[in-house]
Amino acid sequence: MLSIFARELLAKGEARGEARGEAKGEARGFMEGEARGKARGLLEGIAAVLLRQMQHQFGPLPAWVQARVEAAELVELESWTTRILAARTLEEVFDGSTPANTH
Repeated sequence: MLSIFARELLAKGEARGEARGEAKGEARGFMEGEARGKARGLLEGIAAVLLRQMQHQFGPLPAWVQARVEAAELVELESWTTRILAARTLEEVFDGSTPANTH
């Protein structure tokens, strides 16, 4: 049987361990959330710039263009931000069939 003192020590140790575990879990969750937030912010920023470039080059954009850009992954956005430099139509931005890409 444990003495009262031993039980109190055990309870304090458990509480301290539990608190440390919670703190580590919260810190890890915060870091993961922050990383996801930064990645999402990067995607949104690239998409916003691409949409502005398209509007400047092609005028008012159809709804499908904005929807497609806003749903895109990073690799697609990177490709489209390069293609827009030589594209003569919106379709060329998305499918890549510009004169610069056919050689």
